[in-house]
Parts: sequence; structure tokens; C-alpha cells
Amino acid sequence: MKLRSILIIMALIALLSALAGGAFYYFSLLESELEYAHKDADGITARQAGRIDSRLAEHQKSAMALAGLPELEQALLQRSPLFMTKANVLLDHFRNSFEASVCYLMDSHGITVASSNRNEPASFVGKDYAFRPYFQEAMNGNSSIYMALGVTSGERGVYFGHPIYGSSSTVPSGVAVIKAPIDSIEKEFMREFEGTMSLADPHGVIFVSSRRDWLFHVLWKPSDDELSSIKETMQFGNGPWTWTGIEKKDSHSAVDTSGNEYRIHLKELKNYPGWNVVYLHDHKAVSAHINKPLFKSTGYVLISLAVIISISVGFLYKKASSDIVMRQRAEQALRESEEHLKAMTITDELTGLSNRRGFFMLAEQQMKIAERTKKGAFLVYADLDNLKEINDSQGHKAGDQAIIDAAQILRNTYRKSDIIARMGGDEFAAFLVDFTGSSPDIISAHLQRNINMYNTGNKRGSALSFSSGIVAWDSQKPCSLDELIARADKAMYEQKTRKKGIV
Repeated sequence: MKLRSILIIMALIALLSALAGGAFYYFSLLESELEYAHKDADGITARQAGRIDSRLAEHQKSAMALAGLPELEQALLQRSPLFMTKANVLLDHFRNSFEASVCYLMDSHGITVASSNRNEPASFVGKDYAFRPYFQEAMNGNSSIYMALGVTSGERGVYFGHPIYGSSSTVPSGVAVIKAPIDSIEKEFMREFEGTMSLADPHGVIFVSSRRDWLFHVLWKPSDDELSSIKETMQFGNGPWTWTGIEKKDSHSAVDTSGNEYRIHLKELKNYPGWNVVYLHDHKAVSAHINKPLFKSTGYVLISLAVIISISVGFLYKKASSDIVMRQRAEQALRESEEHLKAMTITDELTGLSNRRGFFMLAEQQMKIAERTKKGAFLVYADLDNLKEINDSQGHKAGDQAIIDAAQILRNTYRKSDIIARMGGDEFAAFLVDFTGSSPDIISAHLQRNINMYNTGNKRGSALSFSSGIVAWDSQKPCSLDELIARADKAMYEQKTRKKGIV
């Protein structure tokens, strides 16, 4: 009896130890997985917002390029059949090239005078859209982005407007508009999420969502004043804008009318301030995703600990750590394998900067605007030193990385409004408008400071350096872009020869 009692007691101790060890293992792993799930959700939200920002930026460049075409300016000024035909041909071309819903031309009163949908039943021609914010913003001299439900088409879209200037006017004579379909953005929301991913305006009106039944609902409970403001904008049709039933408990958590809890992950769009990508991370879905494999592995733990407690606990903790590391590596590989956006014809594929064609298109347009507004400008023409030596000694992959790093240095040095381009090979250019109080020496010193900062922190490759030529452009004594580049290129070459000690 004594031996049997001892065996029973030892079995009970082993069982209790197994249960305790299994419970400890389960809750430790659950906490780790939940923390990882929330960090991963933050990353998913940020990447979603980044993809939308990239799409908005590319379409905005297209609208700027469209507005710079002289045929549109001539159509606004003369309205003859010949010039209207030329304008319509260009609008058709841009619509087909950039897969837009419609491209159209508005006069200074907001009336559409030409449109790629001119032959369709829902033609924009003759329609007055002066009340739309994208028109008003463009007539104030700024590029504009506007997401809305179409008044005429009744379809969601993203409107990109850019002012068109006459040859001798500082006031826009009209606006070029590209309406892009929402499909490419909406496709990003049709993935599987552990919760609901939405794109909402400053009032919380949902414009795109992984839940189709939430479209044009208000994410957070609106006040009567907010509903009145939404109605006055005419941005999302005539309503009603029903509340989703989601209430915030605090800045990081929310609950719906059924008591389901959510973790709030929010990222504001850089190119459309006030609009946010909102990921409501469903606690129940996250727990269900985590619990199923955990229960299975915990059962294995209990059996293993019943045999040899000490060895099993150590083994299972090691296994848990290995599972987490493997999952992190798999997620990292998945993120790195996401499909890159197709570069447009005015973008350099390697660096993401404008290419030579894009630089001439955008810089010449900026020169015209600067000449009318009497603003000065500078052209920086820079050559990446020793690229051939990097290619020869470290390989072309290292050379490509040096070009990419050089492009990032230029992005960090100049403003978002400046035109920065890779002109080809190891040559770069930047057109800087309205640098009041600056001089070539100040601009050069600022660039050199950022190069030094990069080289100080660069541990993976060769130090980088630029030979640059910086020349001023005077709106009172304007010259062509080709002449300006030639002067800057000459100054850059003189600096390069001085570096090499050539007289």
C-alpha cells in the first residue's frame, strides 16, 4: 500500500507539474503571440497607407504633366474646333495611358469645356464643378487631391487637379483634372485581415473598406453638427451616413454594439492630410487564430511533461522560441516579396526619382510659373564620384546601391516641392524654386553636410561624394533649361577636375 500510495502521489505530482508547466507555457506563448500580432498589425497599417500614398503621388505627377501641355492652354484661350480637338485627343491619350476613369479640362469658372467622356451619356462637358474643392484649390495655384462620389457618374473616384496658366498670366486660366478609379486602392483592401481595414475621411466617413457594407458609413459616432458638415460638402452623395456602431474606449481600443473588442491601428496619409487608414484588429479573430495551434501544442506539452517534466519544459520553451523566430522570418520574407508599383514613364525605376524626361517636363513647367511669379531658382547638377571604381571593385550590385543611396541623400537635402531627377548613369539634377536668401555656397554646404552625415553612419560600403555645379536662374533674365543645364554641367566638371588635381 505504501508503494502504491507513493506511486499515486508521484503521479499526481507529475500531473500537477505537467498542468502547471503546460499552463505556464500556454500563457507565456499567448502573450508573446498577442504582442507580435499587434506589432504586425501596426506594420500592415503603415504599409497600406504607404501604398495609397505612392499611388496618389504618381497620379498627382500625371495631372501636373497634363496641365503643362500647351494644347490645353490654347484650348482655353481660343476655344476653336481645331484646338478643342487637339485638347480632346490629349485627354483621351492620358486616360488610356494611365488607366484613368476620365480626364477633363475646366475653365476659370469651373465649367468643363473638354473631356475624355464627351461622347458618353454621363459626359462632363458643360457641367459646372466650381463647388468642388479640387477646382477651388487648383485655382489658388496649388495641386489638389480629392476623394469623392462623382456628382454626374455616381461612382467613387480620386480627383487630381492642377492649375493651367496662360503665357503671361499669374492667375490660372483653367484646371486640368484626372479622375482615377478607386479600384487599384480598393484591391489593397480585399485581402484577408484579422478585423476590418478602412480608409476614412476626417469625419470618419468610410470611403474604402474590406467590409463592403461599411461604405459611406461613419466609423465613429457622429454629432448632428458633423452630419450637417458632411452633407454640406456634397462629397459623399446625399447620405444617409449610418454609424457603424463602433465606439472608442480609449485612443487604442474600441468596442462594437455586440461587445466585440478591437485594437485600433491608425495611419494618416501623407499626401492627403486628415484621411486615415484605420485597422480595427478584432481581438476574437486574433485569439482564435492563435489559440488553435496553441491548444494543440499544449496537449503535446502535457503528455511530454507527464513522462519527463524537466526535459519537456525546456524542450517546449526552445520549440516555442524557434516557432516565433521562424514566423518572424516568414513574415519578413512576405513583406519583402510584395509586388512593387509599376514605375511610370517619367520615373526612374532604380531610384524612384524622376527620370530625364520627367525632369524636363516638370522643371520647364516650374520655370514658366517662376517667370510669371517673379521667383528665382537654382539648378544643382551633380555627378556621383568614383562610380566606375565601385562597380569594378565591388560589383554592379554595389554600384546600384550607391546610386540608390545618392538619390536618398538628395531627397533628404531638398524639399518635397523641388524637382529631383536621375538624369542617367551617375548624374543627378535638382531644380529648386523660390530659395529666397540662398546662394550656391549655402546650397552646396547643405548638400555636403548631408553627404558627411551619410558617410559617418555608412558601415556597409564605400564613402560617397558628389561633384556638383550650382547655378542661379533669374526670372528677370530667363534662359532655357538646356542653357541652364549646360552652365551647371560646366561648373560641375570644373569642380570634378579640381578634385582630381587637373589644371
